[in-house]
Amino acid sequence: MASSLVAHWRPKPILEVHEARTIEHEFFRLTFPGAYLVAVTFYRVEGRPDLMRVRSTNWRAQDEPNGIFRIEDCREFYRRLRRAGFG
Repeated sequence: MASSLVAHWRPKPILEVHEARTIEHEFFRLTFPGAYLVAVTFYRVEGRPDLMRVRSTNWRAQDEPNGIFRIEDCREFYRRLRRAGFG
């Protein structure tokens, strides 16, 4: 379920990852407790407080979604993950 929730989040990316600079030391990560790792990391984008990079990883080494999205979409995704048990 956790892996599916992450994989099916599909907002429109605003920028490609290589088009913006992320602030690597300013991030927060949510992980799903259980036998298989599913983690979603949110990074701030330098000079763009309206955008955020989202990168997810799972136990199969897949990293979707991975892109730069509107902050409003990221906030909603964060709330959805928390309701599903990510912490």
